[in-house]
Amino acid sequence: MLQDWQNLLNPDIEFFIEKNKTLSAAALMLKSKAPQGTAMADIAVQVAARQKAAYKLPQWAATPQIIYASSLSMEQCSSQAAAQYKASLSQGATLLDLTGGMGVDCFYLAQSFQKAIHLEQQPQLSAITAHNFRQLGATHIECVCTDSLDFLEKYEGCADLIYLDPARRNDHQQKVFRLADCQPNVADLLPLLAQKTRRWLLKLSPMLDLKEALAQLPPVQAVHIVTVDNECKELLFLIDNQENTPNAAPPITAVHLRSNGQNTAQTFTWTQEAQTQCTFAPQPLAYLYEPHAGLLKAGAFRWVAAHFGLHKLHPDSHLYTSDSLVADFAGRIFRCNGLLPYDKKSIKAAIPNLKANVSIRNFPDSVAQIRKKTGLTDGGAAYVIGTTLQSGKPVLLLCEKVG
Repeated sequence: MLQDWQNLLNPDIEFFIEKNKTLSAAALMLKSKAPQGTAMADIAVQVAARQKAAYKLPQWAATPQIIYASSLSMEQCSSQAAAQYKASLSQGATLLDLTGGMGVDCFYLAQSFQKAIHLEQQPQLSAITAHNFRQLGATHIECVCTDSLDFLEKYEGCADLIYLDPARRNDHQQKVFRLADCQPNVADLLPLLAQKTRRWLLKLSPMLDLKEALAQLPPVQAVHIVTVDNECKELLFLIDNQENTPNAAPPITAVHLRSNGQNTAQTFTWTQEAQTQCTFAPQPLAYLYEPHAGLLKAGAFRWVAAHFGLHKLHPDSHLYTSDSLVADFAGRIFRCNGLLPYDKKSIKAAIPNLKANVSIRNFPDSVAQIRKKTGLTDGGAAYVIGTTLQSGKPVLLLCEKVG
C-alpha cells in the first residue's frame, strides 16, 4: 500500500520520478531524501512499475500521471495484449468486473460495452484505479469500493457480461492454483451468476488442470488459452448460462500473442483430438517443430500433426517433423542437422565453443544433467534438443532455429 498516492501527482515528484526512471528500486532507496516529503518507497514502486509497463502496458506507460498501486498489482495484472484479446470475446451494454484490481482487464473489456462497473474492496486500490481510468479517458467505467458478493446480491440489473479473475494467493500470500482455493470461491457465486447475467468470463491460472476446471464449472461455451511470447499466461472460460453443450468437448482456442505482431490462433476440440490419426517418422526429417506452450497446454497433440501435415516423432514427445518447411506452424521451427552422440568429445566436435540452447521433450535426463555430462553452456546459435524417437531410443538432436 502506498503511503500517500495523491502526493505522487505533485509536479516536483513527477519530475523526480522521470529523472530517475532508469534506476533500480534498490538504488532509489539509497537516495537520502525524496522531494516534498514523499516516501521513497512510494517513488520506487512507481519507477519499477513504469519500467515494466513500458513493455507490458504500453498505453498506460504513455499516459501521463498513471499511478501504480503496488508491485504485486503490476505483477498480477494482464498484459495489454492479453487484455485486448479478452475484449474481442464479448460485447454488450453492461459489464460487471467482480475482481477489479488494477483495472487493466476492465479497461480493455469495457471498450466493447456501453457501461462498466469495476468492483474492488481495497479503498486505496479502488481510488487509484478510478483516477487512472480518468487519465485514460474511460469515463463510462464506474468504480465501486465494495465486496463483490454483497454488490451482486443487491444488484437489480442483468449484466451482459460478468468478468471474474479470482485472487490466486492465500492469506499468507502464497500462490494457489486449484479453483476451490481462489478468492472469491467461484462455486459460491454460481447461483448469483445464473441470476445476474447470461454470460460470464472466468480467468484462471495456466497451472490449473483444464479437465479439473471443466468438471467443476457449469457448461462452458468456449475455452481460450492465452500465450504471450511462448509463455502460457491465462486460461479463459466463457460460460453462457443458457448453453447446454456437455463440458467434455467445448471448443478450445489456443492463441499465441507475439511481440512481433505475428499472432496465431488454432481452435479444436478434445473429440477431434481423440478421433485424429497421425503418422510417425522413425527419424527426424529436415525440419523439426515444437508447438507453442498454449497448444501443448490445450492437449492438441495428434491434431497438430494432422492440421499442419506433419509427422510425430513419438506419441509422448510432442515434437513434429517434415521434409518441406511448413512456415506457418504455430510454434518454434528448427532445421535439424542430425543426431548427436551423447558424450563430451562428440559434442565438442560438433559444437566447438560448447555453447547451445538445450531443451528436452520426453527425454530421461534433465537439461542440467545434459549440460553436466556434455560441458555445454547456455547461449550461441546451436540448439540441442533431447527427445525420444518412435523406437523408444533417447537421442540428442542438433538444430538451428528457422526465422
